[in-house]
Amino acid sequence: MVSAELLHKIDNRLKQITGKNTDFGSIDVILIGDLRQLPPVRSTPIYKTIRTSMIGPHLWRKLKFYQLTTVMRQANVAFSQVLTKIGNGDVLDEHEFQLIESRFFKKEDVATLCPDGVRLFFKNEDVAAYNNLILSQCENKVLSTSVDVIIGAKSAEQEANFRLKLHKKSVIDTGGLPYHITFVVGKHYVITTNIDVTDGLCNGAVGKLVHLEFDESNTLTRVWLEFCGSDKVGRKKRQKAAALAVQNRVGNLAVPIELRTANISLTSDRKCIAKRKHFPLTSALALTIHKSQGGTFDEMVYEYSKAHSQELVYVALSRVTNIEKLYITTKNDNSTFKFYHNRKQAASTASLLQEFKRLSLNSVQTVAQSVLDFISNGNGISIMTFNCQSLNSHKYGLQDSVTRQTNVLRLTETCMTHDNPIEIPNFNCIVQFKRDTVPKGGVAIYQNKNNITYMSNIMTPNIEINIAHVSDVNVRRSVVGDICACLCKLINGLQIVMVAIYISPNPKLDEVEHFIHRTLLEYTEEGSKILGTNGNKIPLILAGDFNFNFADRKSERLTTFLSKTLNLKMNNNPQESTTKYGTTIDAVFSSGKEVKIGWRKISIY
Repeated sequence: MVSAELLHKIDNRLKQITGKNTDFGSIDVILIGDLRQLPPVRSTPIYKTIRTSMIGPHLWRKLKFYQLTTVMRQANVAFSQVLTKIGNGDVLDEHEFQLIESRFFKKEDVATLCPDGVRLFFKNEDVAAYNNLILSQCENKVLSTSVDVIIGAKSAEQEANFRLKLHKKSVIDTGGLPYHITFVVGKHYVITTNIDVTDGLCNGAVGKLVHLEFDESNTLTRVWLEFCGSDKVGRKKRQKAAALAVQNRVGNLAVPIELRTANISLTSDRKCIAKRKHFPLTSALALTIHKSQGGTFDEMVYEYSKAHSQELVYVALSRVTNIEKLYITTKNDNSTFKFYHNRKQAASTASLLQEFKRLSLNSVQTVAQSVLDFISNGNGISIMTFNCQSLNSHKYGLQDSVTRQTNVLRLTETCMTHDNPIEIPNFNCIVQFKRDTVPKGGVAIYQNKNNITYMSNIMTPNIEINIAHVSDVNVRRSVVGDICACLCKLINGLQIVMVAIYISPNPKLDEVEHFIHRTLLEYTEEGSKILGTNGNKIPLILAGDFNFNFADRKSERLTTFLSKTLNLKMNNNPQESTTKYGTTIDAVFSSGKEVKIGWRKISIY
């Protein structure tokens, strides 16, 4: 949770690190989160003015907004929509009240229906009481006590006093390491310090205990948890501990949690400290709603009160993945089962809704959206040229919003065998080729199955454009590279030859020119004369991976050759790199007065 105060501290620290007095030290900053959730305790919401400062939220207001629309935690659309309305403080419809109130239960019933579900309470004392009650009733429990070493005590009496003081400290003051932990397999535990944030093993992550590991002296050395909601949590840790998992016969989702050490100051001058060694875990049979923020639970019991704030209710209800596994109780076991919130517009969320309105007017323009706007505002067909570096490995990356709106995909370096075309959702493979003599390379052209749907996006009152027929023109090969082409016939009568090309690395220019000339001979002026056709009059678009750096003047010979032989002009800027190495080896060339090319570059990682 980032408060307005913390955001300013981040800004100041980055300025110190970089030595630059610009916002965030000129370092790119991405903040991800949900403004509907609870603000940090005793801090200012990130979008508001700090109470002790006369300066407004200028840092926050300079950030651009991008709204994430796919709900990952809840699959039930109706439930997720209700949660959004609760978070916004909007009035619920009658059927939405019925949905929430259908999840109210008596405590006695919940004990049977959801014995192992995480309990959410507002107060710490309720959390402690529930955890102690349940754990005390368990038979197969293991009590783990921290190893504390006092350093700097002047006498045994002083050390004893320090120990007594240490044992009373909360985990907030002991580096996230508790004095006692009662372990029961099958129960939930929460991580109390950041172990590896990049691996999802961070403060607040909740998992179910599946195994306890002891050494030869019967000392507990490692505990194994399976985390709720996502198998991404602890993925790196699981990979490193794969052999240990086999030895301990735990499931492939179990994550090992090891002992950690923390230095705890016992005096104000820090001359006396305690070195504590223990597991960074506490029981998560019950949590405060504040502590649960950021957590995801497969099943959950929430002790509801009409006195709870709007943000508190939103956070509590939105922790569970499935509404059928949500159980709501009340402190007094009230049988009225009434949801008191959202019966009128909540006044407490007025500033939040105002901020959402401001953010909507300050949204970031993504590269993908700029390309989509370019496609929808154009009068022609959309063709995407993509160096996929193994289509089989990256085919799922071709399901983004830009690809779905593209009429034709022209792919290079597909590594796709000639007799085994790879399926791309909503696309047909029209033509493809790859030499059998090389492991890499390969080219292909795919057509969108939904061209009729896209017709409304690419028609104007003055011109009707649609891909009516696509037929294979030729497939040629050489030691130099791969090439394939198709003839695109538009319903306005215009024909366009689309060519995908891949040139193997380190090519000889003479061989490349000969390869292209021989393959596309019928579209040259001399070839048309020999064959007695008008092939040179047909507009042609040649694109792909040439493995020549067009930003280098040495490549001018190739562009000159293409211009003189096929009347092809380069459409992309040779000074704009197409690789992470800063080179421009991918290019689009076109010919024909009838063809007007507008292009946009988009990087795909």
